[in-house]
Amino acid sequence: MKILVFLELLLFTQIYGQYYSYRRSYYNTQSYTLSGPNVCSVQRVGSKKIYTESRTVRYTSQDICGQRPYKEYDCCIGYEKIPGYPGCSKATPLKDLMETLADVGATEFLNAARYSGVQYTLSRTGPYTLFAPVNEVFNKTSKDLRRRLRTSQGFQYHVVKNGVELKDFDDELELETLAIPGKVVVNNKETGITTVNCARITRPNIPATNGIIHLIDKILDRYPETITNIIYQDKRLQTLQDLIARTRLTDPLMRNGPFTVFAPTVDAFKKIPSEVLTNILANTEALTKILQHHVVKGTICSNFITRKQTLKTLAGSKLEADCDRSGVTLNKLKARIVEPDIIASNGVVHMIDTVLMPVEAKTLLDRAEELGLKTFVKLLKQAGLDKDLALYSSGPYTLFAPSDYAFSAMRRDRSAKVNSDKDFLRNVLNFHIGFGKIMSNQLVDDTTVDTKLYPRKLRINVYRAILGYKEYDCCIGYEKIPGYPGCSKATPLKDLMETLADVGATEFLNAARYSGVQYTLSRTGPYTLFAPVNEVFNKTSKDLRRRLRTSQGFQYHVVKNGVELKDFDDELELETLAIPGKVVVNNKETGITTVNCARITRPNIPATNGIIHLIDKILDRYPETITNIIYQDKRLQTLQDLIARTRLTDPLMRNGPFTVFAPTVDAFKKIPSEVLTNILANTEALTKILQHHVVKGTICSNFITRKQTLKTLAGSKLEADCDRSGVTLNKLKARIVEPDIIASNGVVHMIDTVLMPVEAKTLLDRAEELGLKTFVKLLKEAGLDKDLALYSSGPYTLFAPSDYAFSAMRRDRSAKVNSDKDFLRNVLNFHIGFGKIMSNQLVDDTTVDTKLYPRKLRINVYRAQPSIEASSIEKGDFEAANGVIHIIDRVIFPPEQTLDEIMTEDECLRPFEEALKKEGLAAQLSQSGSYTVFVPTRAAVRRVKRRLDNMSHDQLKKILKNHILEGVYTSCAFQEGTILPLKNQNGKELSCSKSRGRMLLSRRARVSRTNIMATNGVLHVVDEVLEH
Repeated sequence: MKILVFLELLLFTQIYGQYYSYRRSYYNTQSYTLSGPNVCSVQRVGSKKIYTESRTVRYTSQDICGQRPYKEYDCCIGYEKIPGYPGCSKATPLKDLMETLADVGATEFLNAARYSGVQYTLSRTGPYTLFAPVNEVFNKTSKDLRRRLRTSQGFQYHVVKNGVELKDFDDELELETLAIPGKVVVNNKETGITTVNCARITRPNIPATNGIIHLIDKILDRYPETITNIIYQDKRLQTLQDLIARTRLTDPLMRNGPFTVFAPTVDAFKKIPSEVLTNILANTEALTKILQHHVVKGTICSNFITRKQTLKTLAGSKLEADCDRSGVTLNKLKARIVEPDIIASNGVVHMIDTVLMPVEAKTLLDRAEELGLKTFVKLLKQAGLDKDLALYSSGPYTLFAPSDYAFSAMRRDRSAKVNSDKDFLRNVLNFHIGFGKIMSNQLVDDTTVDTKLYPRKLRINVYRAILGYKEYDCCIGYEKIPGYPGCSKATPLKDLMETLADVGATEFLNAARYSGVQYTLSRTGPYTLFAPVNEVFNKTSKDLRRRLRTSQGFQYHVVKNGVELKDFDDELELETLAIPGKVVVNNKETGITTVNCARITRPNIPATNGIIHLIDKILDRYPETITNIIYQDKRLQTLQDLIARTRLTDPLMRNGPFTVFAPTVDAFKKIPSEVLTNILANTEALTKILQHHVVKGTICSNFITRKQTLKTLAGSKLEADCDRSGVTLNKLKARIVEPDIIASNGVVHMIDTVLMPVEAKTLLDRAEELGLKTFVKLLKEAGLDKDLALYSSGPYTLFAPSDYAFSAMRRDRSAKVNSDKDFLRNVLNFHIGFGKIMSNQLVDDTTVDTKLYPRKLRINVYRAQPSIEASSIEKGDFEAANGVIHIIDRVIFPPEQTLDEIMTEDECLRPFEEALKKEGLAAQLSQSGSYTVFVPTRAAVRRVKRRLDNMSHDQLKKILKNHILEGVYTSCAFQEGTILPLKNQNGKELSCSKSRGRMLLSRRARVSRTNIMATNGVLHVVDEVLEH
């Protein structure tokens, strides 16, 4: 028996093991067969593949549009597999954009480049970023668009100046192409999907010697119209055109944005019965709601909808978007996108096959049916009352509709009478239909509603609702009874005036009496009160307390209807009883809610005729624009003068909302006068500094409860934090001294220190900040610091060696740098390039003019990294007002000799040079050009001298040419664990690699000295003669 059980267990283990092994190999085949260096992960969904730049990128495991995604592994671009080696160990040399297009298989786009006449540009100049459609999309694209791609302007619409990588793409980023006009818009959503004009980037960051290629899944069409123009020019949207003309949506869809419009076709409108459509047209408000229900803020490309998500429309309603294998659907398959991604200059249009009806735009009868009120609808139809409720032009009405359960619970005699007496039924139903549209927050205690059963009225009574708080205390209006759990005693609801007294807002209550509005708050309503707590009155100026006691000042705290906390959206504008009297509610992710930056400390206190929210400030009415606030305050006089020098006046007056951190006059006095004069001489730097103080949106001081990062108009970042004394900025460098000065288009906070963005500092300041102590010290010793400290100088590009780079210099060179001032000045000037050159603007085989005239820095771009002479950039693109800094890993010395002269002077290298002369190969190395020479040492030549002496001239010449390559290849060209095949002058492949920091040739010859720079190339010393 035991043996039998053991055999069964063994059999089960084998079967389960085989099953598990099968599952693992089926779902993760590639992950177990390809590992090692230069391996990238690939996401496959159906036949489409999305490539990344590394193995570690994580993909979602959830279905994408009803299809299971699979993770695979493949060689990264530019790398190949070598049998017997792990991963993708063979690197191919970088090529120009045209050659790289051929290598990645974008041959149709390559042909278009030749037809358009821009192939020379993409081969010789740059850097550029290409958005290259993959071959597969050409068969799916119209002939007309393919023809336009082959024109100069059509092709150039796919080309952007400079090399822009995927990491630099922000959402709604506009890029100017070479086409005129030629703006494209990049979108980058939280899903990790990136698009350009709604074409998805399927393979990003393919490097070339003169730029970057991003493969995309569509051909880009240039000259996009506005959304309004697109709709008005397409016959398939004729009905939509007519309806838009009846509303006021034409201008917003033409001038504002970006928007996403789900545009119903003519056929979509034909699905609506003609009498219903006529009914809709009779009600402009309902029609506007329906059209706004088809518009969403922002650019939502069809590629972004990979699973169910909710979109908020301009109508305030919600759309549920989803997708399946056939495309994108809306509202649970009720509508489908039939033509996606029609690009506009201010958004995108998707044509859909069904009109989307928001619930708010349906008739009362339709809503009753949707809500499952079967008995109520059935009886309305029996009584002949349904037709009036089905008309958009009727009403408005309020239906107090009994549920099916309510009808079933009627007394038998009444139920019988309802079913047998039609007049009685009609009277009962009319008594449930009130005149006017009355929301639940408009119901006031002890009032009545007129009904269709004239003159009978419905009586309204408001009782205490249960409102919960997270703290453990009795809710407002409830008291504790000894011996009973919780707060079991409910006190009757009172009117707003009495409730103010109960919650202790007595100062505000007194202000109501002084202002003469106490009768309004006692008898009418409903209203929402923003009531300052007593404690704030002692902290408030007499003038503001006096204004609160006026009719208009008090009414600025009163909003019509009862608005609860849950109804407050961010940047929600509410009209108060004051004239004019707009207040702005802000509701951030922190859970803090403010009204005009006054924090709501206790929300949703109910009264019989409204709701009270306690706040921690008195609201000041009639706010000015941000510009007016700044210009009217003497404490901001210096800021006024600086804003006048830039073009910020109009944006801060007309646009918004903005948050401005406004430095006071005393803040500017902290800046030395010569530095301030220096800043004023550079308008661009001054604008950057001012924009660094402006953030989009309303950021009240109450919202800053812990460290957070704010993005400014300059594109820079502010670090905001708080302590017991208030809000601080940039690690206590600045402090808010007067917070929350409300404007009609935002808020102003006065600060005690000017915030200097790193991009607005001088090159010398930036170098000191970056910890380049040795470089800065030597600049000062050489007298080169003053020019770099001027805003008006430059722009320059500093290739600044790190402190470690200086410490790693050869002793003789270090001694000369420290003793010879002229030599030091020449070396440093050789690190200062003219112009502001970002790392993505570096192009292979080009030069940069330096301050050591006429000497130039040579730039070479390799697959691993770019190099400047023999150095590589450790960290780059540190912008300053007068240039940019790149930190490099070694000090660059201006080469003085040719390759031939270096070999002649060095005894260790002279035997090889003599052999070159003997065979007539040395002359080329004494002339201008770009060469890389691997020079064997004297000892290496001695070891094979006997074999060399027995060779013919042709044989010896071939061996010597094995050591000479066209082009400059410094150690920066080689990657750890990767083989780079290079062709020597014999046309044969020379395998170069790097292992543990040491360079190897043909897997055996070691490079003992690297990067001996000459005026016409670079020389590396090897320990073997390369015979094969």
